[in-house]
Amino acid sequence: MTPQFPHFKKLAIDDKHIIGDFVSQFPPYSDYNFVSMWSYNVNDQAEWTFLNDNLVLKFHDYMTGLPFLTLLGKNEIKNSIHKLHQHAKDIGIEPTLQLIPEIVTQAEKTLFNDFHIQEDVDGHDYILATDRVHALQGKKYRGKKNFVARFLRKHPKHIVKEIDLKDTKTHEEIVGVFIEWEKSQGRDRADTNTELMAVQRLLRSAEHFELFCLGLYIDGKLVGFSINEAIHDNHGIIHFEKADVTYEGIFPFLKQKSAEYFKKLGRSHINYEQDLGIEGLRKAKQSWGPVHYLKKYKVFPKK
Repeated sequence: MTPQFPHFKKLAIDDKHIIGDFVSQFPPYSDYNFVSMWSYNVNDQAEWTFLNDNLVLKFHDYMTGLPFLTLLGKNEIKNSIHKLHQHAKDIGIEPTLQLIPEIVTQAEKTLFNDFHIQEDVDGHDYILATDRVHALQGKKYRGKKNFVARFLRKHPKHIVKEIDLKDTKTHEEIVGVFIEWEKSQGRDRADTNTELMAVQRLLRSAEHFELFCLGLYIDGKLVGFSINEAIHDNHGIIHFEKADVTYEGIFPFLKQKSAEYFKKLGRSHINYEQDLGIEGLRKAKQSWGPVHYLKKYKVFPKK
């Protein structure tokens, strides 16, 4: 049964077709990608419903863990947002709607009469041009091209191949790379645990999804991986990408290889997801020269 507001349903694997079919009508916002929402639902708290033929999700903030509501759609938006604000108050959560796609805020011109609509820069999805990431041509990519050249000089016998995400040995290797990345970056497990749990959750469920994972091997050891998905609107999405950064140039090389694969699949753009306001992540994502952003907003009522 498809839930109807105010009744919500806990997110389940079997929901992927209903939700996937719906979101395919809209630009490929990462938060509404089923693989992404399933992976990061590490505490099994995400819920969904439909309101006025719009998809409504109850998420928990990636950074704070606090619950919030969001929606995607174009139907009776002002009425829907009023109902969601009231519902949030009734159940005792923050009434500000978050991660609202730009396409939603543009659905009704009178929306601005009742609500403050605040741009959420930390939540914008970075969209890269597949050809540019693959070719690394021009001044903007000179540094990355140099890093790739250094990597190739030092590791000419490297191997890049698609690896099986359904294989338990592969799972162990991927988690091992995650831990090496964590160490090489000087990261604390308290900061990385949610992402590690999301990777493990996706690996346990990989058989349900159409993903491709590129593995980078040096001397027979997996030292980097990229878990990717070809999605609608001629886009691909990089879900998880980790590598041991003691190998100089490994990340630019890995991303170039992912772009090469996306190009073969006919995907002209890559959704590189958001930076969550993390300064280092923001600089890294901006360095790839996004061609545009899928913008998101916070919506709250005027006093």
